[in-house]
Amino acid sequence: MISVDLVAAVAVVAAVRLRGPFMGSSLNTTLLSLQAAMCALGIAVLILATLVNQRAEALLAVEASRDVLEQKVRERTAQLEELATHDPLTGLLNRRGFAGVLVRAVEQARRGHASALLYGDLDDFKVCNDALGHAAGDTALVGVADTLRAEARSVDAVARLGGDEFAVLLDGATLPSALTVSERICGRIEELSVSVGARMGMSAGLAVVDGTLDANGVLDAADRAMYSTKARADGPRVVVAGPNATLDADDHGAGAADS
Repeated sequence: MISVDLVAAVAVVAAVRLRGPFMGSSLNTTLLSLQAAMCALGIAVLILATLVNQRAEALLAVEASRDVLEQKVRERTAQLEELATHDPLTGLLNRRGFAGVLVRAVEQARRGHASALLYGDLDDFKVCNDALGHAAGDTALVGVADTLRAEARSVDAVARLGGDEFAVLLDGATLPSALTVSERICGRIEELSVSVGARMGMSAGLAVVDGTLDANGVLDAADRAMYSTKARADGPRVVVAGPNATLDADDHGAGAADS
């Protein structure tokens, strides 16, 4: 705006002296020509200012839209990650999500931070499903998931691995404390029989995550221990995986799986 004012001042002085591009046959004519030119210049400046303003506003709008889009992308990415790693029925981690947790637990165990893995399978769940229907079966699964969540600590990871199979990674737990928690969980699940309207129970295998086995090896050991429990109808509800067992059945009411 200062440069426009300067140009206008120079033009007026030149016009008064009858010089410059606006010079006419008389002073009045010259001033009229100058006035018309200044009006045109003023209009041009206003148009230019408007365009600059609009450009600035457009840039701000683009930046705002970009921020909104980036936020939506982050939210959608988080939703997709949630769907990819969590079970839609119970909200627990699924097999894929739990696999990552178990890999990290093995890595921590190799640095001296051991944990324990509880692998459980519901007893006679198919009978419950067939007798009461799938809706009741889903209700039972949600009840089991809620029970596991309630008994686990915030640092533990709880998962539904598929069907009626569940797992709990007891972070930093020793074998005696893991056995205590596992037995309590099985007892709580049996208590669901009343609300579900059918017999509920869980057979469980327990494996220590001490870094000697990789994630698949730990899961397989706990799985085999769980099936060992199912094979003993009158045996304990929780069996410790053979390679990791350091307690006898008499020590805590749990048996060691056959190697």
